[in-house]
Amino acid sequence: MNFAWFRAMLRLTLTNPRQAGYAVIDMQFPVQGLWIALMLVSVLLSLLVSAVFHSAPLPPGDLGQLIEMSPAYHTPLLFAVLNWAQALVSVFLLHWIGRSFGGQGELADMLAVMIWLQVVSLVLAVVLFLVGLILPLVGGLMMIAAFFWGLWATLALVAAANRFDSLLKSAGVCVVTVVAFSIGMTILSAMFGGLGMTGR
Repeated sequence: MNFAWFRAMLRLTLTNPRQAGYAVIDMQFPVQGLWIALMLVSVLLSLLVSAVFHSAPLPPGDLGQLIEMSPAYHTPLLFAVLNWAQALVSVFLLHWIGRSFGGQGELADMLAVMIWLQVVSLVLAVVLFLVGLILPLVGGLMMIAAFFWGLWATLALVAAANRFDSLLKSAGVCVVTVVAFSIGMTILSAMFGGLGMTGR
């Protein structure tokens, strides 16, 4: 691995994310290193988001209040820990649900492609931030394009990790994962809320 490899992989991911996913899986990174990498990338991405929020004036109205109330604005480290925990749970859910859809990949495969997606997202976030500072209109258009690319790349990488032959199965896995994650968070919130009421 060197800068030339990274640049080639970045280009491949932007144009053919599924093929890039297979390439990342074929690297056979040590599982212990992947878990550490997931934590580091999640923290870096979270701190970058927090830095962006603090580097520019808050937008007026409800959006500005929403940003100011978010952990990303007033407690960046907590936001980073929450993002890491979310990424951790997502990897397991995508793998387990992918298996139930007929996926043939290993947990390490899903872990590797999700880390790579976060690495690419981090690079894109830095580029978009810099472009937005210089050319706000162009930066805004690039953010919209990056959003739709992110959806496509996520489906493609999940398909690669599960060895799916179509993105439709991958979309099903992602939808079920989002639903399962939302239900789990709702149950946890209710439990903690109930404990809080009991404590009073």
